[in-house]
Amino acid sequence: ALANQGIASAKRLNTIRCLLPQFSTQRQRNLAESQQIDFLWGPTLQMTLPIWDQNQAHIAVARFRLMQKQKAYEQVLEVLAESIITKASKLRTAQQVASHFANEALPLAEEIVRGIGLVYEAGEEGVLSVIEAQRTLTNLQNAHVQALLD
Repeated sequence: ALANQGIASAKRLNTIRCLLPQFSTQRQRNLAESQQIDFLWGPTLQMTLPIWDQNQAHIAVARFRLMQKQKAYEQVLEVLAESIITKASKLRTAQQVASHFANEALPLAEEIVRGIGLVYEAGEEGVLSVIEAQRTLTNLQNAHVQALLD
């Protein structure tokens, strides 16, 4: 009776197992795939192809070139920044010089030319003093124009 009960229990368990889906493990699937042979004719060769290389060498070369380009770009930026600083300094100096000419040197030279002209008209100085004062004024005007150009 006990044996009949065990057999009946085993039959029920098999019936239940048949109703449930059967899942195989990864190992069982790999074993089944390795044992499956569709058709072979002649000698065979099995080897692994480097299809997962994904062009790593070219990627490394491209990264290296990118780093070179970035360094060259940074060097150009440094040279450009230095040039801008130098030009800005020259501009400030030229503006100060032009301002000095316009506000102090030229008005003073014009006043001297007028004063020398009055002294010349009074007969106390010669014409050479007037010409020298006018030449000095002209030189200062030329220097002022050059400072403005700078």
